[in-house]
Amino acid sequence: MKLSNIKIGSRLGLGFSLIILFSLGMSIFSYLQLQNISKDTSDLYYHPFTVSNAVRDLQIKILSMASAVKNGVHSNDIIEINNEFAAADEYEKEILTLFQLIEQRFLGDKQDVKTVYDNFIKWNLYRQETVSIKKNANSELALKRLLGEGKIIRDQLDSSIFVLVNFASNKAKEFYSNSISKKDNSEFWLITFFSITFILGIVLSILITFSITKPLYNLVKTIEDFSAGKFASKIHYEAEDELGVLSDSLRMMQKDLLEKAEVAQAIAVGDFSKNIKIHSNEDM
Repeated sequence: MKLSNIKIGSRLGLGFSLIILFSLGMSIFSYLQLQNISKDTSDLYYHPFTVSNAVRDLQIKILSMASAVKNGVHSNDIIEINNEFAAADEYEKEILTLFQLIEQRFLGDKQDVKTVYDNFIKWNLYRQETVSIKKNANSELALKRLLGEGKIIRDQLDSSIFVLVNFASNKAKEFYSNSISKKDNSEFWLITFFSITFILGIVLSILITFSITKPLYNLVKTIEDFSAGKFASKIHYEAEDELGVLSDSLRMMQKDLLEKAEVAQAIAVGDFSKNIKIHSNEDM
């Protein structure tokens, strides 16, 4: 379909519609990409970041718990002993709460969390036995357990916790890398969409403007020729748009003017045999 066969209003509407469509597509794409980046940021906070903080707090609580047990075992003051062991019991409750959080948010192998939990339970049972021995006034045996097998079990616990720390750290880096990749991808496509929309706007503007101004310029020139008495000027434009209708009207007017000029010329030489075609009452 030739562009000139489309009505000027439809032509302009089509051009604006295409530009609006591309702009809308660019806006929707931008929104979706922002949603993806927002989701990655939320997931980063909800999973690796939260797990990293929880595991960090877990390490601190276990360290504080071990320190409280150690202070209680070394102390000879019954009040201090009871206070330290009571503090260790409070740390135990907080640690168990942290395990629930880690279990919910951890994105890796849940068996790794279970391994840490089992090692903690094993160490905590050993800790409770040691506390019981200390309370039964066997400080030497309690201290021996604390520095012997108790340290081995604690080292196993720390090693298993490191697995969680390492995974959470790597997962955070993965989330961050994905976010950067999506950001770069979004920037590329946004620039591409913007460039296409910009170029499309320029091309459509040139095509639509040229499809209107060129025939309009020729029609104006033809009218100027008519006003100068040059009725034989050729009207080339043929189309189904408004300018095509105007061209057809000018051709009819040109034909009429040529007929009237021919009659006027005949009358001028004394030939009254030619008639002028009357188009309406207003033509008389």
